[in-house]
Amino acid sequence: MTALEAALQYSGRGWSVLPCRDKVPLVRGGVHAATRDLATIERWWHTWAQANVAIACGAPSGIVVIDIDSPAEVTELFNLTTLCASTPNGGRHLYCRYVEGTRNRVFDWGELRSTGLYVVAPPATSREWLNNSVIADVPENLAKIVPEAPTVTSSVPSGSWADAIADHPGGVALAVPNAGAAIPALLRRLDGDGLRITGLQMSQPSLDDVFMKYTGRRIREEAADQLMVMGW
Repeated sequence: MTALEAALQYSGRGWSVLPCRDKVPLVRGGVHAATRDLATIERWWHTWAQANVAIACGAPSGIVVIDIDSPAEVTELFNLTTLCASTPNGGRHLYCRYVEGTRNRVFDWGELRSTGLYVVAPPATSREWLNNSVIADVPENLAKIVPEAPTVTSSVPSGSWADAIADHPGGVALAVPNAGAAIPALLRRLDGDGLRITGLQMSQPSLDDVFMKYTGRRIREEAADQLMVMGW
């Protein structure tokens, strides 16, 4: 099965999908751009035919995924009868039914992935479906369905990553409120997605940064336009 065929099949199951290079979204907006629209899906995979298929977890798809990185620590979960896929390094993705309010959670052995997160699905390298079981409920000891409870993503931006990230050679700049609190959650997220960080720098936004955010222009550009209007 090709990636396009898989993406269309998943869309038919009611799952919202997006294309990724390895685990990195290829579309502006990242997981927030995930869709079930067939025309959009076909256009994406005609543009990136080799892209992996990622599935948006939580509300957009009606599923949450138990992401097991260390199977030896949670052998009891392997008795859960639900749709299951293999992951690299012997891990597992257990697909479960989403219930409104189910929160993202991080454990020593992996994660519970819900709204705002995604998983790379078969036919990506080293990933395949291990069964075709009916999707089960999340085990009660893992589910957290208290909407006001803190979540793993509470310290990271809730909007589109593409709106917050500006490309730089060899890295990215991420604008977040309260960066000191956001960094630990951000590092856990990136580590879970297999992305290696070689350096990290935190700084306050400049006046020019703030002006750019709210006007889309640099202060120097605005000043130049004003000079032109005044006839200098």
